[in-house]
Amino acid sequence: MTATVRIAGPRGAQADYDLRRLGAAEYFIRRRDTGAGYVVTLREGGQWSCGCPAARYRKGPCKHTARVKEVHELLAALARPERTT
Repeated sequence: MTATVRIAGPRGAQADYDLRRLGAAEYFIRRRDTGAGYVVTLREGGQWSCGCPAARYRKGPCKHTARVKEVHELLAALARPERTT
């Protein structure tokens, strides 16, 4: 299954990305207009990693990691059973 997400860059420009889940904590995210794609992974210890240049050369999480983390947390919340009172 592929979902479309919108990501705002550091200067506020927005772009649409296709997001596909590869495994329990691994995703492939591809920018629609350029085709640039990266694997974003949740590693042991709760650290996220991304294969994009920004993640390799800057300190802190990149925009891809932040958005994939949001989606991952949403999917985890939806998978938990609802409590009934």
